[in-house]
Amino acid sequence: MKVFLAVLVILFVSENVQGQMFDTPGRLRKKCKVPARKVSDALVSSVKIDFFTQYLDHSDASHAKTFKQRYFVDEQYASAEKDVAFLFIDGESESSEDFIKSGEWVESAKKFNASLFLLEHRYFGKSIPTEDLSTENLKYLTVDQALADTANFIEGIKTQYKLAPDVKWIVFGCSYSGSLVAWFRQKYPDLTKGGVASSAPLVAKVNFADYHKVVYDDIRSSKNGNQTGEECISAVQKAFEQLNSKAQNKDGQLGLDNMFKLCDTITENNSAENLASLTDYLLYFFSGK
Repeated sequence: MKVFLAVLVILFVSENVQGQMFDTPGRLRKKCKVPARKVSDALVSSVKIDFFTQYLDHSDASHAKTFKQRYFVDEQYASAEKDVAFLFIDGESESSEDFIKSGEWVESAKKFNASLFLLEHRYFGKSIPTEDLSTENLKYLTVDQALADTANFIEGIKTQYKLAPDVKWIVFGCSYSGSLVAWFRQKYPDLTKGGVASSAPLVAKVNFADYHKVVYDDIRSSKNGNQTGEECISAVQKAFEQLNSKAQNKDGQLGLDNMFKLCDTITENNSAENLASLTDYLLYFFSGK
């Protein structure tokens, strides 16, 4: 039993070192990876942070309440004409300056002399539009409102940064924010010239296990040294069975707390949520994402 759980521990630690996020308590937040920056990059930053005024409810013209939506901007690669602008539509997490300093979209900005903008998603980070997260207030947390935020930002930010009247906007996103990119291009086709929707799920499905079947087939057809794919599958299955078994009692939970060095322990009052986060993380690793 220790051998199989040790496999999970090794995978957990090695992936953590590479920069993946494990949020506890709470479900795993799947976020696109950001390449590590050099120390020198952090010393001198060309990134500016500001706030853009958005309507709380874009669908109701009589609703005048507004909020401040945070955004990041970097114009170091822009041409004198400022006729190309890249906008990263961020997703379900707090935005970070790191994400506008590196990555494929930044490399493309260098190539095409584009201004870079990153817009934080409403209700995340510093872009909180309501006093609390009551059910009544969360009705404004919708895809349509997020898309309208993006459209309003594109139309309103041109003057402030003296972008060309015919500036060509390209929107970027990955995972959920990639879905936003695809939907934005469909709903507001005239505001942008193109979009890059990376790993963007477009069909919502409860208990979506189809991809894990693909992973299962891939592992089964592989070979690692003397271990066949079937043996690897068996080892992984037994490891998850043992994980579930240990989680059923306090002694086992304490063992998992110590084994995975959890910041928020499974034995606390929110043990079910923390265990779900741990399981999500391990499933996330084996899905190859």
